[in-house]
Amino acid sequence: LVAVLSPHPVLPRRLLNQLPCYGAGSPPSSNRKRLSQVLQVAIVATTPWDSYLIRTNVWTYPPDAVLGPKLFDIPIEEVFFFFIQTYITSQIYLLASKPVLHPVYLPRRGKNITKAAEVVGGGIIATLCASGFYLLSIGGEYTYLSLILSWACPFMLFLWTVASSHLVALPFTSTLLPIAIPTLYLWLVDTLALQRGTWAIVPGTKTGLFVWPHLEFEEAIFFLVTNVMIVFGLAAGDKAFAICDTLEWNAGSSMRTVPLLVQALFATVDEERSKGIEIAHETLA
Repeated sequence: LVAVLSPHPVLPRRLLNQLPCYGAGSPPSSNRKRLSQVLQVAIVATTPWDSYLIRTNVWTYPPDAVLGPKLFDIPIEEVFFFFIQTYITSQIYLLASKPVLHPVYLPRRGKNITKAAEVVGGGIIATLCASGFYLLSIGGEYTYLSLILSWACPFMLFLWTVASSHLVALPFTSTLLPIAIPTLYLWLVDTLALQRGTWAIVPGTKTGLFVWPHLEFEEAIFFLVTNVMIVFGLAAGDKAFAICDTLEWNAGSSMRTVPLLVQALFATVDEERSKGIEIAHETLA
């Protein structure tokens, strides 16, 4: 190990714990902390939006299909769904990222081979965002779709802006699979819920398009974009923590963690340090 690392004496001790010979991936305590933070953000970000849809009669729930307790007019079952979807998608992401050493995929100063993909991805999300606000001005049958896009796409665009270099560099198994698997699963579950009348989208607020029988287009888009937001958020956090570890910034203090992570999202790693991590990882893998 000393022979491998000696040409590049820039590897922090905390990175050694993530190399294959020490056990890849983040420690369980770190994963629990990130999962807790993502769950809190998901509930806080979704509650006002969901409450608005119910109050404006975009969504309805038959009285005999819910228990009764509500939070800001949201049935408690729906609040639990915020939690369970975020938990499922996050766990799949964490499992898929288990063998990934995130500092290896950090952007390097003067080297960015993923720029074209970042620009294209950002353009697509920005277009969806603009489309959402445009459809919101039309309303009617585009109401539900526009509310989904105008709510979710600004979050996605922000996360893509700060973490696109990491998202594009990561293996597809760490990004696309944690989006695709829970999305398909939730499409199937929602198909059953809509078929049984557990809840409904009010006519006049939806396009009437279906992905397949009983799964409405808007619902498919909702589950897709929410899972994208979860994975984007987790990947952004992994990028920030990886930069902090690589540059030996102490992000452990509760008072300094958030501003330090935000600063890390815009930082780059010098070539020598990145090369040292890459060589150590390849040699010890």
